[in-house]
Amino acid sequence: KVKDKSKNAELVEGKIGKKSNFGTSDDFTCPPHSAIYKVETLHDSDRNNGESAHIKGIKFHCRDIESGNKIRVLDSENNLVDGIYYGVEPSQENKYYTYSSAECGMKDKSPGFIANFDSHHSNSPQGVQNLKFNYCTYYRK
Repeated sequence: KVKDKSKNAELVEGKIGKKSNFGTSDDFTCPPHSAIYKVETLHDSDRNNGESAHIKGIKFHCRDIESGNKIRVLDSENNLVDGIYYGVEPSQENKYYTYSSAECGMKDKSPGFIANFDSHHSNSPQGVQNLKFNYCTYYRK
């Protein structure tokens, strides 16, 4: 919940996955007056079969905090896109990996946004095993 007298946002510190860096690096921020409301992923095994799955791709979607309209964002090549992805682009049509998504919907005409999550990662270079989205927060004037 946003405190009534809160005026400043705080930068989140920390890293998910290995402490050392491999490959390329990139960052992403939703445009002003928008926030993440939907996350899509692809992972490499079924979470119910007891095997250690790893996320192979993740995509973030933003929407306007007041209207709830989806917001297009600039990718690393300055193209307007529906969402920013890392790794393999998540798609329900992908035949090689399992697709999952988490989304905060509308509640009483107020747009919802992902507010809190947990993660679990392996110490191998394979990376993040799972993300758990705990809360949605809702913007009200």
